[in-house]
Amino acid sequence: MNLPIFSFHFFFSECSFTYEEEELSLADVCSFFEKIGLNLGSDPLQKLTSGYKQFLLEHFSELTKHNPEFHGVVHSIKNEPENSFFMVFHLGNGQPFPQEQFDKIDLYVDAIHRVENIEKLELNELPMDEINKLYQMYIEYYKNHLNPFEELYAYTSIKSNSKVMTKISSQEGTEVKLCRFCFKDSTKITFKKKAHAISRGLGNISIFCLDECDECNEHFGTTIENDLMAFLSVQRMSVVNKALEVPYENLKLKNDGNITVIENISESIVEHEDFAELTLEPKEKFIPKNLYKALCKVALSIISEQADLDSLQDTIKWVRSTELTSHDSLMNIGLFHELNAELHVKIHMWTRKGEDKNLPFKIIRLEIGQTSILYALPFASNQNSGLDLESLINKLKIFKDKEIAWKSVEDVHPIKIKTTLRIPRKT
Repeated sequence: MNLPIFSFHFFFSECSFTYEEEELSLADVCSFFEKIGLNLGSDPLQKLTSGYKQFLLEHFSELTKHNPEFHGVVHSIKNEPENSFFMVFHLGNGQPFPQEQFDKIDLYVDAIHRVENIEKLELNELPMDEINKLYQMYIEYYKNHLNPFEELYAYTSIKSNSKVMTKISSQEGTEVKLCRFCFKDSTKITFKKKAHAISRGLGNISIFCLDECDECNEHFGTTIENDLMAFLSVQRMSVVNKALEVPYENLKLKNDGNITVIENISESIVEHEDFAELTLEPKEKFIPKNLYKALCKVALSIISEQADLDSLQDTIKWVRSTELTSHDSLMNIGLFHELNAELHVKIHMWTRKGEDKNLPFKIIRLEIGQTSILYALPFASNQNSGLDLESLINKLKIFKDKEIAWKSVEDVHPIKIKTTLRIPRKT
């Protein structure tokens, strides 16, 4: 008899993760909660006392003997400060934890830890009015910036700094695996290499697509990913975890934790009150249409629902092909910049809730360094051709506080474009 699948969802001050076991019975769940002094009806909000922390470390350390992926969980718990607060939820029968709820709980835990001297307070001493007021401010930010499409789209996100390895597949449990990009099965191809869902060249070492074959992995790594690396050569400095000296046509930069100019051979720096703005001329060229293909490939790699992939078969074929021509015009991509750099690649994905074919099926925001790229997947079978993402963003008044530059990706010739980097002044 198959037992129900129970999962636990932990939200700490520094990390969040899901723990799922296929053979956890209800008695096991109760036992787990009892060991940390809880029951199934307990308040999810708890204080990470030394006892709680020790139990969690022992429990997940034991699991590493059979599953090395739990080493990341152990590392995360070790880094959590004692007497901070955390939340734990349980769901049964393999029920997924909604991404919108996941994000909002993260914000709530963050609001709690903004309280002064929080580590000295007990659960019954928390200033809930202050916490809830701050949380509501976070929710407004969430609606306006993180999930502005909430009414029309379901939201999910993934970040490359996760200490826990994430493996993405739409074919779990199948005997014969299909590559999602070339559609060949495992009797004809191999799946030996680790296929990074987000390119390793962008600092990703934890998110992998299990449904990408070795042949496709080699193809993407030697073709369109080079265009993505060239386009993001400036912003990669913020996310690649090693000291870099990067030469441009007009400047040479060094990143050893702080980005500094070590050579300036032109008037490329404009001083502002809070930051210095650098205009950089990259040495490498990229093909705009290949850049768009690479961005779409990233999005396709993090989709785990087979039904969604079925609606994107033409998109997949276009991304995998070596042809630069397409049977339909491509939507422009939007670029905007922030002063504070995102130190890890973060992908936001919105999937349309309804059947309105005049709305793009999938909209993506890729954050890296100080740059955000807005784009939509083309050629979905459940959307009309000739859609315009720029018009939709303007109509919905989304990201209205951003100066979005919309760029065509139709060009099939190698080009260079200048880009900007803002270095905040040290306080």
